Amino acid sequence: SNTLNGVAASGSSALAIGDGGQVYQSTDGGASYAASAPAAAGGNNLNGLTTSSSFGQRGARKGDGTVSTEGFGSAVAVGVGGTILRSGDGGGTWSSVQSSGNTLNDVASTGNLGTARVGKSDGTVSTEGFGSAVAVGIGGTILRSGNGGESWNAAASGSSATLNGVAVADDFVLRGARKGDGTLSTEGFGSAVAVGVGGTILRSGDGGESWNAAFARAAKGNVAASTNAITSQNLNAVSFASQSIVVVTGDGGTILRSTDSGASWSIIGSGTAKNLTSVKMINASDGYIAGEIGTLLKTTDGGETWNREGSPTTEDLNAIAITGNGTAFSAGTASTVVKTETGTSAIVDNNSGTKPEVFALSQNYPNPFNPSTTIRYQLPASGDVKLRLYDVLGREVASLVGGRQAAGNYAVQFNARGLSSGVYFYKLSVSGSTGNFVSTKKMTLLK
Repeated sequence: SNTLNGVAASGSSALAIGDGGQVYQSTDGGASYAASAPAAAGGNNLNGLTTSSSFGQRGARKGDGTVSTEGFGSAVAVGVGGTILRSGDGGGTWSSVQSSGNTLNDVASTGNLGTARVGKSDGTVSTEGFGSAVAVGIGGTILRSGNGGESWNAAASGSSATLNGVAVADDFVLRGARKGDGTLSTEGFGSAVAVGVGGTILRSGDGGESWNAAFARAAKGNVAASTNAITSQNLNAVSFASQSIVVVTGDGGTILRSTDSGASWSIIGSGTAKNLTSVKMINASDGYIAGEIGTLLKTTDGGETWNREGSPTTEDLNAIAITGNGTAFSAGTASTVVKTETGTSAIVDNNSGTKPEVFALSQNYPNPFNPSTTIRYQLPASGDVKLRLYDVLGREVASLVGGRQAAGNYAVQFNARGLSSGVYFYKLSVSGSTGNFVSTKKMTLLK
């Protein structure tokens, strides 16, 4: 099994990257993943991932009338030794943009990251990238791309600290600029924030051209912000909730929040001392945080307060991605991928242990429960899996799993918010090459 360090999701497609240059793709909403190790990665650990707002796989009609799949949408992955990989087909294939330099830990982009077909003067067609991206790494490294990750230029950060995370606001744009000698450089505008070790926070308001340190917000009135760093804890991740609201996470349960695009910051209580490794805001109100030992937190008030979410894993979670419909994915150690759908269920695929020899559905625990319980099952072979919940009249009240899954051990956390107290039945149905399996068990909800 591998440690997963980055994850992205769009619609029914999910993409994860990790140690050893591994890439994992799902086309069924995260029910199963296909692993690959692109040669372009050179076996280097991949630490950060960003994609266009819409990417994935779709059916493509071939010349013989059959249907295959093709990818769409762009992705950029960064990692050890300055590795930068780029995909223009939803993560299906990857090319190396850069393979030397300081290790890069994270990359962020605007939603329009993409690849366009362009006609060349000789009548052939090539591709060019568009959209803005920023990558950060050790030694205060900051790189910028204005063409979808095809080429990168260094920006002076003014810091030698290792930078672990970076995020850009919706107004962040880079574009080509013609210099006096006729060559092209990049110029930009819009906000970006980078965070790193020892409480480092850097902010740019000009598209990453220049960066300045950010500090603590004054406690009262209109007094200028303090010139002291707000924390000495290592900071790991950052996410924009809106043009002005930014949230940062770090070690020791650290959560910071800014309401002025990262110019000044306040400390927010997290209720945990665990290291918080990733944050992803969905909008100005809702967002998730992930951390070590399966820690999951959620906010519904723009990051002012955070509540602990039930987690089906004790593995460290390193990255979060959220689709347009609110489905969240988190990836971490032991090839773990956790999926939540509007807070009602989560799936963890943990294939690091011994492969099961038989199909089995376990009794949910705890039982009776309120409001959450975990359902575990095992698959000795891949198959089409359905896990459904029914009331005592046989009416389906929830669909917890639907799609093809590989052999392995699975856990589903079910949150019964919205259901009345009573007896319910959960049914596992598996159809595969080794045969069919059906099992039903009873659970009791007590509110």
